[in-house]
Amino acid sequence: MASSGRVLMSDVPFTPVDPALTKARLLAWLPPILVGALACAVAAWMVSAWLWIGVVAFAALAAWAGWLIPRQVANTGYRLTETDLIVRRGVMWCTVHSVPYGRLQYVDVEQGPLMKHFAIASVTLNTAALHDAKVPGLAEDHARELRDHLIARGDADLMGI
Repeated sequence: MASSGRVLMSDVPFTPVDPALTKARLLAWLPPILVGALACAVAAWMVSAWLWIGVVAFAALAAWAGWLIPRQVANTGYRLTETDLIVRRGVMWCTVHSVPYGRLQYVDVEQGPLMKHFAIASVTLNTAALHDAKVPGLAEDHARELRDHLIARGDADLMGI
């Protein structure tokens, strides 16, 4: 708790996402970094030694991704309250979305090839608002359970209108 009596988002417990999301995101970064580094290395060998700077830049990009992505995943989570779902994401630019259950239009579970390989999925919340929320990197079963819970809560909250 802050001294002013307000609750800070860092004080509120969030359910974390699956750590496999870190592996999936790092693996997604790998091909473009390798292709870029390889292209710079070939160009440096064929054209000018100055282009080795590009290889160093791609190595620095890989190191930065290896440092940042685990921190992003560790800071991503969600919290179910009585009236809404709160989603927190980000490290440098931390965003918190609060989605009232009664505003949900539909809830999707999405899973691309990398996420399928790591047995994780994302829950996407669609509302009438301009900004929709997403809970990435949940275990497949957990994502389906969360979707079903949110649908049930959304239907229950609509009944009260």
